[in-house]
Amino acid sequence: MTTELLPFQQLEKLTQQHPDIIFLRQPVNDVWQELSYQDVLNQVRKIANSLLAMGLAVDDKVAIFSKNCSQWLIADWAIGLAGGISVPLYPAADNDSIEYVMQHSGAKIVFVGKLDNAEQYQDCFADGITKIGLPYDTIRVDKTWADMLTMQPDETSMPTRNLDDVMTIIYTSGSTGQPKGVVLTYKSYISGCYNYADNIHHAVPLSSERYLSYLPLAHITERVLGQGLSLYIDKVNARLQISFVESLATFADNLRDVAPTIFVSVPRLWQKFQSGVLAKVPQTKLSLLLHIPFIKDLIKNKIKKGLGFQHTRIFASGSAPIAPSLLSWYETLDINIAQGWGMSETNAAGTTQLPYRSDKRNTIGKALDGATIRIGDDNEIQIKGDFLLKEYYLEPEKTKAAFTDDGYFKTGDQGKMDDEGYIQIIGRIKDIFKTSKGKYVVPAPIEAVLAKCTLLEQICVVGNNLKQPVVLAVLSESAENIPKEKISRTLEALLDEVNQDLDKHEKLDGMWILNTPWTPENELMTPTLKIRRQHIEKHLQAIYEQPLNQRISWQ
Repeated sequence: MTTELLPFQQLEKLTQQHPDIIFLRQPVNDVWQELSYQDVLNQVRKIANSLLAMGLAVDDKVAIFSKNCSQWLIADWAIGLAGGISVPLYPAADNDSIEYVMQHSGAKIVFVGKLDNAEQYQDCFADGITKIGLPYDTIRVDKTWADMLTMQPDETSMPTRNLDDVMTIIYTSGSTGQPKGVVLTYKSYISGCYNYADNIHHAVPLSSERYLSYLPLAHITERVLGQGLSLYIDKVNARLQISFVESLATFADNLRDVAPTIFVSVPRLWQKFQSGVLAKVPQTKLSLLLHIPFIKDLIKNKIKKGLGFQHTRIFASGSAPIAPSLLSWYETLDINIAQGWGMSETNAAGTTQLPYRSDKRNTIGKALDGATIRIGDDNEIQIKGDFLLKEYYLEPEKTKAAFTDDGYFKTGDQGKMDDEGYIQIIGRIKDIFKTSKGKYVVPAPIEAVLAKCTLLEQICVVGNNLKQPVVLAVLSESAENIPKEKISRTLEALLDEVNQDLDKHEKLDGMWILNTPWTPENELMTPTLKIRRQHIEKHLQAIYEQPLNQRISWQ
């Protein structure tokens, strides 16, 4: 690392360099509210002083419960400046999860902000927890953001913090069981941020960049690639301006307004972008237009501008596997989506496929500088580096079990590495299931092949104690106006094609088409849009254990 500045110290440095340059942009009622570096630093200091005036002690836990917004970042930096430890809560979490995290972490203060269905959270915080409201319609609170900014307490000397102190506790998405509290120090966080700054800059030289923050800040990906890079990208003499989304309804407009130079997303949203394009220009027509020399570049540029990508130089996807066929489709538009891989436990650091290589698009790329990765027992990806978690909060046995004797973190992901160091995810150890014939099936590679079909948006291969695996699927928007009979014929052909390359015990018996999408709200996906396989199996068991009347059966 080139410096030992903590996040709030780094903010002070950037403010000294360019105090009046716009740093954060927040849309409110379709109007962009812009904050300069100096504005942000002033608010961070005021909020930190107010927290100290409220009695915050060093290492006290403070939760943040809100969708992404400027004040989320300001609150987080203020908590650190005041000596506290931030505990993000997923903005779509259910009340039980919130209660568990608050109780387990011991947080006594919570910042509450932008939420969908705020009324359901009115009574989810226990007595004795102080609720501070961000400046949006939210639940009833004890103090408002304006209160915190205008308390004007006596200037208090801030506690001294160092790299080995705990910065945050991030609770994992909980795809299985109760979430674990991942304890991250300042040193590990900054290491993750610098690793990405270096790698991205070497692949695509950075200067004055624009970034749209919409993936949950409660997840480490956005915390590093958005919030963290906005501070530590100065290592490569660059700046990163962050803009936010006002609401789901305004997402497309906000994206076009910002026209980001760096855009990070997840497979499900890349699918939705594709469906939106194909709804306007069917694939047959699009393929034809892209083969006409004098028209193809105009078509590509028009599609990019319509999405807001006309200035985007870096496209990335993470959180879950993305279908190789989807990556190929975007390549035809000169949108090269680099996959990346990391975890909360690694401060998002791990691998990246930058600079982009088409021949390696099926991989998650190579290890970042500073990361040492190997393939261990059961093809498990194991990783070592300065960015690793300190521990799982209050769970020493789980902490010990997560590391090898020689200090590698056991990720639980299975992969294979080629002779150039590129890694391909082949599954997750805990996702392997056994059929009634006693044969083991790894579902992820099968799901990746099925995902090439644009009619399918969500896919889960199940088969625990079944004679043969079956597919559970939710249709994409592009299938809405297609007759059922035609969809069934297409999907039957897909099953035939996929089964040709599967071993006998892996061959798919059929497919169930479900009528309800999987979402974080119905607990069939994590807040980071990974499928909750065990939840899906339990919730839909009564459906998929029925005999299939047809190979493609509809719920």
